[in-house]
Amino acid sequence: GLCMLDAIVRIETGGVNWRRISILSAAATGAMLTHYFAIPLTGALAVYIVVRWRGTARRNGILALAGATILYAGIWGPFMLNQRVNVGPGEQGFLFEGLWSRWYAAKQLAALPSKLLGPPVAKSIAAAWPAAVIYFLPLLLVRKNRFLLLWLFWLLGTAFVLGMFDQVRASHHLSFTRYLVLCGPGFYLIFAGLLV
Repeated sequence: GLCMLDAIVRIETGGVNWRRISILSAAATGAMLTHYFAIPLTGALAVYIVVRWRGTARRNGILALAGATILYAGIWGPFMLNQRVNVGPGEQGFLFEGLWSRWYAAKQLAALPSKLLGPPVAKSIAAAWPAAVIYFLPLLLVRKNRFLLLWLFWLLGTAFVLGMFDQVRASHHLSFTRYLVLCGPGFYLIFAGLLV
């Protein structure tokens, strides 16, 4: 995933060329093959490319990510189809913990930045909510640091997809480090970008 970010930043700062586009495509393929939650991350970065890039860079960036997705589907698609039986309806599966309140995912997403900073100091999730301001600050400060938007797309492309799964399927992805690890780079880069 970080190689995708590196390629995007290099294209934005140094211009588009076949080598950078190839690296973007290879990095996206590798990320999706490594962790299936990199699929929505790749989609979020594609939306970022549509929003921020123009002309040849936009076209080549989207083609690179589309090619990576097609390659991923060709390699892993048959195995994914076989695993459909393991992903039952919303109230089945090993991540099902019982029915949550309708605010469960919102509470977990609000507390996510505090979780990524370290163990919570308070037992209450509501005490961690002020850290949720990190989702909105990049939009206010994007003129100061143009890459804050890229980091925000990374964070939203991971955290909010996990939250959506948790809310719709009554699972608890936002409780497991193995799922949160993909949120980390976006969060930490936003945090660092706000400090400089």
